[in-house]
Amino acid sequence: MERLLYGIGACGEVKLAFERKTCKKVAIKIISKRKFAIGSAREADPALNVETEIEILKKLNHPCIIKIKNFFDAEDYYIVLELMEGGELFDKVVGNKRLKEATCKLYFYQMLLAVQYLHENGIIHRDLKPENVLLSS
Repeated sequence: MERLLYGIGACGEVKLAFERKTCKKVAIKIISKRKFAIGSAREADPALNVETEIEILKKLNHPCIIKIKNFFDAEDYYIVLELMEGGELFDKVVGNKRLKEATCKLYFYQMLLAVQYLHENGIIHRDLKPENVLLSS
């Protein structure tokens, strides 16, 4: 896989990658085990928490929730995700200063559908904010 830096967040960095066989774009979220372990010192086993969360997320299937394609536990955690080329909702709002009401309604409706699906499956997001909402285009 060829990798290019796509973004940096609190949990790690995201790189743009290309699948060798298909040449399709994917995102790889890299979570540093060292940094994660320091930040999660209160947890009994931070690694178990990440792996459990990944297994839960792999089972989700909703058009408004990003798909996890694969997960690798190596020196760091590598999460292969479908690529959302539209970027973050936060960047779109800041870049445009404002959004049309119809666009806002659509985004809000899609977020509500996603949250409803999560709640129906016993999952609470706990960090829903514009920086964590990714747009497909």
